[in-house]
Amino acid sequence: MILRSVHVENFKSVKDSTVFTIDEKVTCLVGKNESGKTAILQAITKLNPTEPSLARFDEMEYPRHKLNEYQESEEEANVLTTVWALESDDQEALAAVLGPSVKTLETITVSKGYDNEQVYSVVIDEEAVVEHLIDSHELLDDERTTLDDATTIAQLRKSVDEIDDPSQRQRNLLLTLSKSFEKKSAVIVAM
Repeated sequence: MILRSVHVENFKSVKDSTVFTIDEKVTCLVGKNESGKTAILQAITKLNPTEPSLARFDEMEYPRHKLNEYQESEEEANVLTTVWALESDDQEALAAVLGPSVKTLETITVSKGYDNEQVYSVVIDEEAVVEHLIDSHELLDDERTTLDDATTIAQLRKSVDEIDDPSQRQRNLLLTLSKSFEKKSAVIVAM
């Protein structure tokens, strides 16, 4: 994946950087001293640092003038939103899990906030992904009957969970859903 754009907000001296693009050859952060250039780089580093101790956003890094208001709000603020261009290897790896409909997928958005959970957002044809998951597990006609109405991954998971005595193929499908589609790891926006 290749980083294409970044948006930093609510981090140290950066209230809102606005979205800025990353050029393939040169990207230059320009500003006065203490204007947030280093803070932007630190925020980006927290997405995938070489040193694990640098990965967490700490609430005390929230802009000081709004910290009390933020602490009272009980909402987790987003800090970093990045857009990544997928290379052909990335598309092939996704197609192995999600099916051939994702071969046209060009970008993925990765966000992280003070809850320190990375959220991956993609725009895909979710119904095609569900069809691929069912087809790739070679379910027999009677094993598919309760699953054919599912058009989202959440519906498919629920349908498989509700089967009283699942076959081995149905259990394998459930295992795939559990491994590849954890509840908080992805936001899939259907087309």
